[in-house]
Amino acid sequence: MGTSHEATPYNHIKTTVLQRKSVSVRRRIQQLLNEEDLGEQRPSELLCRMKQLLSDSRLDANSPLRQELFFERLPQNVVLALAAAPDNLPLDKLAEQADRVAGYAAGGTVAAASSVPLSQLENRPFRLEQLIDGFAETVNALRPPSHPRRRDHDYRPRFWKEKTVTIELNGHEEVVKLDIVKSAYLATALPLCAFDC
Repeated sequence: MGTSHEATPYNHIKTTVLQRKSVSVRRRIQQLLNEEDLGEQRPSELLCRMKQLLSDSRLDANSPLRQELFFERLPQNVVLALAAAPDNLPLDKLAEQADRVAGYAAGGTVAAASSVPLSQLENRPFRLEQLIDGFAETVNALRPPSHPRRRDHDYRPRFWKEKTVTIELNGHEEVVKLDIVKSAYLATALPLCAFDC
């Protein structure tokens, strides 16, 4: 005794609509293999989507195949961090750990970009001027006196070339090789971190 379509029209229509509108298992597996990736979502959200796509499959929730499909879509640094997890850890727990690792990785990038205080960056031009003045004083001390020195004038750098610096003193210019300035500068008691800061 079969039920006729007239006896249960609602169930018949429901079944027909679901069959026509549902995505086949094969299509969902193809979508998982070819289209799904992490993108902007968290790893646990990716795993949830993967579970939706594989809901009708006969794969165990913690099968090695599901785990491998999940790991393939994670960033390399997250996979390396999860390698230390026990082998018997459920996939849901691995996804939670992946969320934490991905969160730390994103937070570390922002912290590294903002680790230099703004006051140090604002101070750089002034410190460069001080270094140039120090170079000028060193050159002044190394220059053999061709005429009596006047202490009321300093050497001032006018412009830099690749391996030389041009300095003006009392209206005339002098070109000095940077190798001489560099060795004289290193011999003085100026701090070694002058260029690193």
